[in-house]
Amino acid sequence: MLRSLSLFIFILSPIASAFTPTIPSELLDPKNRGDFLSHEEWLGISFPISEIIKIKKQIEEKTGEKLFALSDSYLMLVTTQEWSILKTALKMSDVDKLFVQYKINFLKFQPHCLARLDGKVGEVSYSQWALVLKDHQLLEDFRRDLRRLFRARGGLGDDYQVSRWKPLLVVGFSSREYFDQDGLIKSSQTKCVYKY
Repeated sequence: MLRSLSLFIFILSPIASAFTPTIPSELLDPKNRGDFLSHEEWLGISFPISEIIKIKKQIEEKTGEKLFALSDSYLMLVTTQEWSILKTALKMSDVDKLFVQYKINFLKFQPHCLARLDGKVGEVSYSQWALVLKDHQLLEDFRRDLRRLFRARGGLGDDYQVSRWKPLLVVGFSSREYFDQDGLIKSSQTKCVYKY
């Protein structure tokens, strides 16, 4: 009996270690999405935070980490740091018009992976989990056209970089959310842990 029980555990253990958190279908369905959020300093698309929290809980159960969550969830299309560059030649209304033209709020996104971002600011180490979405050609086109418009209006060279960005939703973090200005470059420091 003991031998068959240990064989049973041995057979099941690879399945248990291959556990991948599920992504609720409601999260990526455009009809559950809020309006796009155009603020004075950034532009993003609102996603249902309740569905993000479901993913956060699965990560906590799997890893044993205690994560904090944001009070809302959004896919940043223009970050605060990017806007500090773009606003030298553009108005946010220019960005809004381009966003509406591309109908980005109606795009159907697909999950690529759950990624962990690790880093340090001063003496403080941090980690942040994010749901990285599959690259979508329309998102890249939107950002390229934004750069073209920026340059056409007198923006300087390559100050605004299209590729220094990944479509991702922050799921949870160890102490606080970290940003580009903290030295966290989300396009190059994302390490996929669970792939879809």
